[in-house]
Parts: sequence; structure tokens; C-alpha cells
Amino acid sequence: MADIDDAAYDDDPNYIAKSNSFAFKTQLSNRLKDFWEQRLNLVWLNVKRRYRDDPDSKDPLDAYDDWYYGNNKKIDWQNNFFISDMDTITGGFEYEEERGAHRNVNRRTVNNKALYIQNQLTLWEKSFTTLGIRVDDNQSFGSDINYKLSSSYLFERINTRLKSNFGTGFKAPSLFQLYDPTYGNSCLTPDESLSYDLALEKNFTENVLVGAGYFHNLFKNMVDYDFDTNRYRNIGKAKTAGSELNFSITPFKKNKIDCAYTRTNTRNNSTGKELARRPKDRFSLNIDWDLFKNLKITSSLNYFGHRWDNTSNTEKMKPYARIDLSAGYKVTENFDIFCTIENLLNKKYEEVRGYATAGFSFFAGVKKTF
Repeated sequence: MADIDDAAYDDDPNYIAKSNSFAFKTQLSNRLKDFWEQRLNLVWLNVKRRYRDDPDSKDPLDAYDDWYYGNNKKIDWQNNFFISDMDTITGGFEYEEERGAHRNVNRRTVNNKALYIQNQLTLWEKSFTTLGIRVDDNQSFGSDINYKLSSSYLFERINTRLKSNFGTGFKAPSLFQLYDPTYGNSCLTPDESLSYDLALEKNFTENVLVGAGYFHNLFKNMVDYDFDTNRYRNIGKAKTAGSELNFSITPFKKNKIDCAYTRTNTRNNSTGKELARRPKDRFSLNIDWDLFKNLKITSSLNYFGHRWDNTSNTEKMKPYARIDLSAGYKVTENFDIFCTIENLLNKKYEEVRGYATAGFSFFAGVKKTF
């Protein structure tokens, strides 16, 4: 439960938001034959939100009582066929269902069924190639076919690996994006994409890895939030492109440091403007420590640079950085406990202009495998 703002820069002392969420994920695996492995992945997500604003001395005529319910479940039946040491074929079936209800909107349900198959070929332990195809059948938007091709090759003399990816994508709008009374747009169509990337990775020693890459993504009917109309809409055509640099070092046996920098350029081809809330510069630093036999601690620093707050590119957001900390302890072979601290230094920053974000936050949980 939390006290929330009435709008940007407008505090309401008794506007309360209460949110309950439940997440469950499990995986069952079975090796029927030496060449055939089955995996069944199950995911269940449940969210309930309640918003209440009673009249007060500041806003005697302002009253609000609303609620939202959402449920997502996914079943993925994956089959791996090990044809040889060089060839693995993966095929399966995926079913995903989304349900949602709002105080002013009747309960709605939509499902998506998909078949997929891919072939991963390894040659001379240096060359890896994966070719895959996926067919989606969406209850609301019909069928769509997408492809993916990935490859990598190791140049042993210079200890450098060249990697590349090419693929197409399909993403249907969510029930919230379609039917929310305030922000939804029932005229939305699916987001289609084409993406490719190219990267080099070089090991200078066993403990030092340096990489650099370029990526390019093209979108058609991209679903995005329009900050001028305060509703979701389709962007005719858009693109994101940029470069990445990464560095990894293992100074000690139980210590690893990873850092990465990404420079991203975006463009809405319909307006010529940059896409909102996509930072041009991002930097991350992660440090892993295996302190004891069963204890692992990870600290991370994430920096987000300047970005536009609106689609018209007139309001620029300030950069910010956040430090997080997580720890995991393996009690037994099949039982783990973990905790996470987000915003360790209680940093004040805004992801959306005029709306504060959570300060120091602590989470804990357990993980059981069978």
C-alpha cells in the first residue's frame, strides 16, 4: 500500500494505491532417451490493484474509487533432440492466456498459441549456427510467421569470436493497452519488427574479455505511449540503432566484474522526432562475489542518461544512477533463500517527469527445486 500523487507535481494526502501480486514459475524436465529431452515450463502471474481517493479539505469534490485485476499464464512444452554432438533440433508448443478486468470494463480474455522449431549446428567446435521459425496464432489478430538466424565463429589464432543475429518479431498489444478506460486504444494493431546485430568478442587472457557490437531494429506499427494524447497508439515506422561496448574481468577465482556501455539513437519516422523515454546513454557495472561455499553477493550500478519525456521532444529528463544489492544462500542442494535491495542509497530520481520513484526497497524470497 502506498500514498500516491494526484498528478504530476500534485500531492494528494489520502490518495491510496494498494497492489497485490503473485508469481509462480516451475520447470519439469524428463530425459526419455539419450537423444530426447522434454521440458515443461509453467508460469502464473496474478495482479490486483485498488485505487481510492476520498474527499478531503484540499480537494473536497475530488473522489475516486477504482480497481484492476490481471492474470497471465503460460505453458511451454519444449523438446530437444540430440541428433549428434554437432546437431540439436528443438521444437515445441507454447500457449499463453491473458485475462483482465476493470471497474468500468467487463472481464476480457485473449490467448496466443505458437509452434516453433530450430536447428543448432556446431562445426569443429568453432562455428555455431542456429536457424529457427515460429508460427503464432493470436485469438484477436490472427496468424504470423517469424524467423531467426544466429551464427558465431571463433578465429583461434587471434582468440576472437564474431557473432551475428538476424530476426523478425511479432507482438500483440496487451489487454491494458487495448481496453483501459483512461489510456487504452481498442484500434491498436500488432507490433512487427526486424532486427539484426553484429559483435566481436576477444579474450586477451582467460580472465579478460572485451567486446564491441552494433545493433539495428526496425519497427512497423510500434505500440507506444503518446504523451501528448495520454493514450497508447501505433507508430507507423520507427527505428532504434546503436553500439555496445562490454568488458569482463575475473581478478580472483570467486570474483567477477562486468561493465557495459550502450549508445542508442532512436527515431519516429512519421514525425522525425526521437522516441520518448529511451536514454541515449546507458552504463552498467556488476560485481559478483562468491564469499563462502554457498553465499553469493552481487552489487550493481546502473546509469541512465538524458532522454525525452514526451513525443514532441520538448521536455528533457535528467540522468540518474542507482545502486542495487542482492544476495543468495544455498541452504541445501534443492533449497535457496535470496534477498534484494533496490536503490541502496535511497536516491531520488524520476523516470516520468513529476512522479517520484520508490526509495530504499527490500525484497526476500525462497527457491525450491525438485
